Amino acid sequence: MKAKLIIVLLSFSVMELPAQNMYISLSANGESTAAVYTNEPVVLRLSLSNPAAISAFEWNLSAKRRITELDDSIKSKSRNSAKHMQEKKDIEQKLIKADSIKLGTEAMPWYSDISWSIESKDGILAMNLPVRQLLYPQVNPMIILDAGQQHSICYGIDNIGGALTNPGHYTLRARMGNTFSNSITLNLLDKPMPASVASSPETLLRLGNYFLQTGNAEKAMEYASGLLKADEVSLPAQILMGDGYYQSKQYEKAAAWYDRAYQQYYKKYGNNAEPPEYLLIMMGLANKDRVSD
Repeated sequence: MKAKLIIVLLSFSVMELPAQNMYISLSANGESTAAVYTNEPVVLRLSLSNPAAISAFEWNLSAKRRITELDDSIKSKSRNSAKHMQEKKDIEQKLIKADSIKLGTEAMPWYSDISWSIESKDGILAMNLPVRQLLYPQVNPMIILDAGQQHSICYGIDNIGGALTNPGHYTLRARMGNTFSNSITLNLLDKPMPASVASSPETLLRLGNYFLQTGNAEKAMEYASGLLKADEVSLPAQILMGDGYYQSKQYEKAAAWYDRAYQQYYKKYGNNAEPPEYLLIMMGLANKDRVSD
């Protein structure tokens, strides 16, 4: 539970903060419960945070706002000034310092400590889940978890049906040291992905991004091309095509696709709209690299 600063009129209540710990959030294809076909790739995303530091930051922020209110009251020399000075002193003594959590070294990256467990209705399965770390988001071997830092890492399973041969529900979670993630559910369906699903814009974009994350730019651009056939002005497809060329170090073509997406964005949303920050960053990188290439 997060600590909260409760202010009723001029009263101030201190709530107890939870003990410092690391929290690991796990999702599959962006969900806590994911239904997957036998030939469908799965993206497992782990996000690490420091809830104690976040709670302390929020608590201190509210406390400092209250101190500002008390300072204003004290400066006005109201009849409650003495009481407010004491309240301010009490609050200042109760401001909280939450320690950051440091993980990993250059020799032993923090993610080398991640392990997985998977369970079916028959119990825990004795198997090594065939996961591989994806290229994005890029991960440093050493990280610091504090109020402003959450770190994520993504893993992929190319062929879930090859790993889990029996259809049904499976419970999956990750572990780092003595800390476990939340449990998620994979519902393995008893068939490959139907053509109607595989050709949908949502699936084409998701699978294209998946293969980009695996480093297979050619495959990613195949999915982007399929999406553009259905919608030639698709912004996500244009950006994905640019990403594929950029990953392939074909910076001239990447810059052209990013510029195409940039122009299409303004056609769709108007001149007063602000393009996605990611697109602007990649446009800058592609233009810089094509000059120096």
